[in-house]
Amino acid sequence: MEMIRRHDHVIQPNDYRAPEVILAAGWSYSVDVWNLGILMRSRIESRKISR
Repeated sequence: MEMIRRHDHVIQPNDYRAPEVILAAGWSYSVDVWNLGILMRSRIESRKISR
């Protein structure tokens, strides 16, 4: 079983911060998945606006 290292320092810009970072609950690689989702959402929304 691989141990996941949890971090507790603040990362990410305020607008894109994952819930576990906001709550200072410790974070791991799941915040990378959150950032990918936010990036994809912002790209899709910008396409809708530009059409």
